[in-house]
Parts: sequence; structure tokens; C-alpha cells
Amino acid sequence: MIIILIIAILMIFIIIKNSKIQIEIKNLKISTLKPKGEHINKAYEIIISIVIFNKFKILKITFNHRKIQKLVQKTNLTEKINISQLRIDKNKKALKILKKINIKIKLIQLNLNVGIEDAAATAIITGILASIIGILIENKLEINNKITKKYPLKKLILNEKNEKNKKIEKYYNQNCNYNINPIYIQKNLLEFELNCVLNLKLKI
Repeated sequence: MIIILIIAILMIFIIIKNSKIQIEIKNLKISTLKPKGEHINKAYEIIISIVIFNKFKILKITFNHRKIQKLVQKTNLTEKINISQLRIDKNKKALKILKKINIKIKLIQLNLNVGIEDAAATAIITGILASIIGILIENKLEINNKITKKYPLKKLILNEKNEKNKKIEKYYNQNCNYNINPIYIQKNLLEFELNCVLNLKLKI
């Protein structure tokens, strides 16, 4: 009986160690130019899956605009949160849990348009956002290809048109495509389109 219990515990441990939560966001579009109540498109989907051994999905939950709206109404998330009621100790516990989660980007397709009434401010903010997003993506992009493990993006020599560089460029172009664009208009503007796949794994 004890041996069976030990084997069961080991199997559970192995499954947990080799499992991850995958979050897929499809066709999410946000625009401040749209009328109030229509800033977010209604055709997006958020798919949450549990994947074991990088192959098998044992659970899959899909959220769309209608389901999320129902969830918001049921949980009263539309009510204002009283900051004074938030407990610091609970926030600290949440931060500790977040630190134990390793987040990797498997796929990202992002198009971001930014505009501010002042043209100079638009150029500066766009440059800052492009730098921050670029660093985050490069550090968090999931590497599951033998070529990219040996020759990461920062070591890519763009001037050399050899076979290795072509394969590396193809890999990153398929999995990582983002544009940060300044829009010079006389109003504040934020538009973005996002398709991405994130893998969350607990550090054990």
C-alpha cells in the first residue's frame, strides 16, 4: 500500500513538473477611436489549456466576449474597488506566487499604434515602447528549436546570407512579429491588434 502511494505521489510530481498552462489570445483588437462601448472588438477568444509533456492537452476552456461579459456581471467586477480594503499581506502572497511562475512567449503577433496630440511626445513614447517591448519579447520568447538555441537572435548576423541565418530568420518571423507605429494626429490614440500564445510553468 505504501509503495503504491509513493508511486502515485511520484507520478503526480512528474506530471506537475512536466505540465504547463497555455494561454492563447486570438484576434484581440482595441481602439480608442471607436465609440464608447465598442473599444474592444467582440470577435476575440481567450483559450486556456493545461498541457502535459508539451504534447497532450488534458483541459481546454474557451472564453469569448459573451462569456467574459457574463462572468463580469456575476462577479460584480464592474463595481469600483476600494483600495483601502485591499490587504497588503495578501498582495505579498500573490507576488510570491507570481515569482514562481515562468512565463514564455510561444507566439506573438502584435500591431500597436500610438498617437498623442504632441508630435514630439508621440515620437519619444513610441521609441520607448518599442525598446521595452522588444527587450521583453526577446527575453521571454520560447526557444524550442535547435538552431535558435545555438544561434540566438542577438547573435544573428544579418549581413551574411547563409543557410543558418535564413533558418533563424524564418523561425523568428513565424513566431515573433510586432510593429510599434507612431500616429501623428491631433488627438490621443491607442490601437492594437494581438494574437499570442503564452506558456506558464510553475518553478519547482
